[in-house]
Amino acid sequence: MFETDRLPDGWHLRLNQMDQLWVPTHFAKDIFEANGVEPDKLRVLGEPVDVEFFDPVKHTPLTIEGVGPDTFVLLSIFKW
Repeated sequence: MFETDRLPDGWHLRLNQMDQLWVPTHFAKDIFEANGVEPDKLRVLGEPVDVEFFDPVKHTPLTIEGVGPDTFVLLSIFKW
């Protein structure tokens, strides 16, 4: 996982020596290609989701006191 809008100088030389490079998104694939990585080496493999655990049918929707149904609420979940 390498989230960026460019690769450091010279990385493409080392990366092109690999058989395959797995990236999490098409955005990342485009960045790697634009920075000199050979397109045929790149594979987009999104991060998996445990659909048994994250099944919305199994959970009661979260309610927030004082927030009505017409209010937009954003939940951000990410890794450091």
